[in-house]
Amino acid sequence: MFASVALAQPSRLRVLGGYGLPRSLLAAATLSVLGFNPPGILFAPTPADPSGMRCDGVAGAGLWCLVGDSPQSQAVLRWLALVVLAVCVSGWRPSWLCLPQWYITASLAMALPAPSGADYVAQIMAMLLVLLALGDRRRWHWGPPRLAPHWTGAAAAALLAVRVQLSIVYLAATAAKLAQSEWRDGSALPAALLNPSFGVSDGLACLVRSLVGTPASAVATWTVLGLEASLGVLVLAPMAYRRLAIALGVALHGVIAVLLGLPVFGLVMIAAVILSAASSSAGPRPAGQPQVPLLKESGDVLARTAD
Repeated sequence: MFASVALAQPSRLRVLGGYGLPRSLLAAATLSVLGFNPPGILFAPTPADPSGMRCDGVAGAGLWCLVGDSPQSQAVLRWLALVVLAVCVSGWRPSWLCLPQWYITASLAMALPAPSGADYVAQIMAMLLVLLALGDRRRWHWGPPRLAPHWTGAAAAALLAVRVQLSIVYLAATAAKLAQSEWRDGSALPAALLNPSFGVSDGLACLVRSLVGTPASAVATWTVLGLEASLGVLVLAPMAYRRLAIALGVALHGVIAVLLGLPVFGLVMIAAVILSAASSSAGPRPAGQPQVPLLKESGDVLARTAD
């Protein structure tokens, strides 16, 4: 009887603000890509892909490749995807919509002729969120999720994978930058800000040009490197340091989004950093009963069942 009661009691997964906010941000990022870019722009024909879509290998199972490249089919699919993503942003029925959200996100990343880093990160984070949301039976995903004990092990593994993946992203980005002489000598950041494709506005360009070759340029460049390296370490650290990672990540990617006009990249990375602050321990319990890690809690339930 005790075992059956224990199995019936859902466990709380403590996440800073729940996983709802990062899930909504990820959905909003994909929603904005589809909403502001019609298929003719997203899937512009290239010599390598005359249809504008990459449909070779696994990508052929993606949503856009399955419906074909006719304008009518693409228009209908776009609006269906927008509706699903809008509902995901609202937070309704995470267990029902986590798989469609991942499938839309992954299909877009695989089909785009020139996917960005944000597309790949969003695809991975949406996949890992499935392990959190699929066992969450709430109607809305806002607030602490409540998971059945048999689901907590998968949730804890997903949270660990989020942190490891994010650490790899930041540390690899730092290493790649350090391999370039422009980043080592401190001149890379002004060059990036003055890039004609995604640089700052004309009003700020004059200010940036005045900093070229000055100590301020080197300080700003190395600050970016320091923030990325710090984030790569902090997301693997205990909870207090992961909260610091959220503040640093929001500041870094918020500034990048505003100055370089990369809001989708900013939304995706901020969502990932917030999700990294999730805790793999059970939530509030009756007074006098200690907190127990989710994985250990699941093992205890199984042991009690065996008894």
